[in-house]
Formats: sequence, C-alpha cells, structure tokens
Amino acid sequence: MNRKLLIALSVGLLLLTVPIAYFVRLIIRSMPPRYEVPAELRKPRVVTGNNLFGKSVFYRGTGIGEISQILIGWPADREGAELVVAGNRGAQFLDLDGHLRKAIRFSESFFSPLQIVRLDASGDFGFFTRDESWSGPVLLFDNQGQEIWSYGSHIFSGADDSVAGDINGDGKPEFVVAARSKIHVISRDGQELWTSYDSIVWHLELLPAFDNEQGEILHSNAGGELIVQDPNGHEVARYLPGGYVGEFAITRWGAETRPTHILAPNKTINKADPLRREFFILDWHGKIISHFESPLGALLPKLNGTPVSFKGENSYSLLLSYSPANRSLLSLFDGKSKLVYEEILDANCGAVASILHGSNELLLVGCEDKIWAYALLPDIKDSSKRAE
Repeated sequence: MNRKLLIALSVGLLLLTVPIAYFVRLIIRSMPPRYEVPAELRKPRVVTGNNLFGKSVFYRGTGIGEISQILIGWPADREGAELVVAGNRGAQFLDLDGHLRKAIRFSESFFSPLQIVRLDASGDFGFFTRDESWSGPVLLFDNQGQEIWSYGSHIFSGADDSVAGDINGDGKPEFVVAARSKIHVISRDGQELWTSYDSIVWHLELLPAFDNEQGEILHSNAGGELIVQDPNGHEVARYLPGGYVGEFAITRWGAETRPTHILAPNKTINKADPLRREFFILDWHGKIISHFESPLGALLPKLNGTPVSFKGENSYSLLLSYSPANRSLLSLFDGKSKLVYEEILDANCGAVASILHGSNELLLVGCEDKIWAYALLPDIKDSSKRAE
C-alpha cells in the first residue's frame, strides 16, 4: 500500500512540475532582461562608414511586435500590396512608400519569431512560429491570422526550433520541429510523417526543393556540427567539419531571387581579437564561396543577411542581434567582402531586406514596430571612397 502511495505521489509531483516549469519560464521571458550589455555595445553608433548612408524611418506602426521577416512581392501581391512585414503580434502589408494597405492580428499570443510560409502550389500563405525555446507550442496560422493547428502542449511545449518549406517538390510544405534530441517532420494537416534523432538540436533551417532537386533539412547539434538530411531523414552530408556551428541562416546570394545559400559563423575564437568573427557563405552543396569578418560579430548570436546592390555594385548586408541585450549590429560588405559600414542599433532587429525604390536601392531593417531604411548618399561613388 505504501509503495502504491509513493508511486502516486511521485506521479502527482511530476505532473505538477511540468506546468510549474512552464509558468516559471513564461514569467522569466516576460520580465525585463537582466543582461549586462558589453561595453562595446552600450553606445548605439556608427562604428565604420560614417556619412555613407542616409537613414530614415520607412515605416512605424503598432501591432507587429518584434519583426522577424520582410518579404517583397509574394504574398503581398495577393493583398494589393508590395511587401509584407511579420512579427510576433501581427503582420502588415505595405506599399513601396511605407503606407499601410492591410493589417492582421494573430489569434494566439506567442513570443517567437515568425516565418511566412507558402501553403500550396497556388500561392496561398500562412504564418509559422520559429525558435520556440520551450516557451509554447509550434503554431501555424492562416492568411487571416487564425490558428490552423498547433504542435506541442500549451503547458509544456518542449519545442526548441521549427521551420517550414517544400522539401520533396510536391508543392506542399512540410513542417520540421526540433524537440530536444528529436526532429519531427509534419504534414500540412499537422500529421507526423517521420522522426529522426540527434544530440540536442540548436537550430533548424530548410533548403526547399529547387530546379528539380529535392530539398534538404539542415540542423546544428550539441557537437556544433551542421548536419544535412534528405526529405526522408537520411543524413547526406556534414558541412564545415572541424568547426562549431550553433546559429546559422538560409540566405540569398548574388542576384538569385530565392534563398539557396547558407550563412554560417566560424565560432573559433580569435585569441588576438576575441570580439572578431568570421562568417561563411556556402552554396547548395556546402562549398564555401565567400567569407567576411566583423570586428564585433562575436557579441551577438542571432544572424540574418541579404544581398543588396548600391549603384550597381553587389554588396552583402549582415544583421546580428540578441534579444536580452536589446542590441543589433548591422554590417555591410562590398563585392570584395570588405567591411564598409557597421552600426550598433539600440533595438532587437530581426529582419533585413532590400527593395528597389524608384531608381534607388533601399536596405530595410526591421526592429520592433519600426522599419529603418538605408540609402546610399549620392556623393559616394565607389567602394574605395567608402572605406576611407
């Protein structure tokens, strides 16, 4: 009898621990961060390239939250707009002058970044949460912000990261969720298709099917390895062997219109300059095709990037951020991978995009309920003058 009572008490304590752990985590996430901002980041400023860009507010609104994606063209064209901005409170559709065309709010609250996802071959779209970090379930919303399905409990999610895209080329998205040592692949209807295993998964990305090639799932694990899986969960490659990869991103490169390249940091510490970080651009097959360095890049882990063209010259913009620090770092490299501009922003900025506005290229940086626009000043002619 005593044994049964002890078992019952143990089970009861375990059941209580789960919701308590969730609410403790929820409270911690909602509290003001107690993060000691490194001295190098305390003062927002232009570090390199003063008088290179004109900076202005492209859009300021409410109801978006922390912006995590800016897309040009699709799916904004389905709503009579030119671009869509998505954050953790809602999505808003704008024209190229930053005027609001339509706004939607999500039916569920969440803290996570967001991905705009194509739901079928016709171009219907939805919104999918990412980087849940156990703060709640993985959520899929339709194009009006209404929940389609959720994966994981609202009490105790266990999800670390998630990503969506068409892996097998059938025009329908798959949804990939990392939960501790498991990677689950889920159908458009919310049904599990298969599961693979690894050590703790830090980050997930997906290269969608492209040019008659099937897509791939990429993840980094506790060993800092970048693992590539095919649409059936079989390992096909390991990129950057001998290094350590935690956060990484999928990016466009050059003139391509859809992202098929990988942006990954080299986390090896430079003993002579520990704040400096090197970043690699890898092609579809894992070959390093470019690399560049940021003097402060080791301070902020979250990364995003996009190619941008100023006065016909190819450049690459790198955006680093870290929410607890409430700081972001915008770095711009010229066509020879030379750093020409770097700025510390006093905000958590998670999205970067480039648009053609009239005859000028604008670089857009999305922060919280605000988008900054950067335009090259007219008296700057070439990269040799920019670096002076």
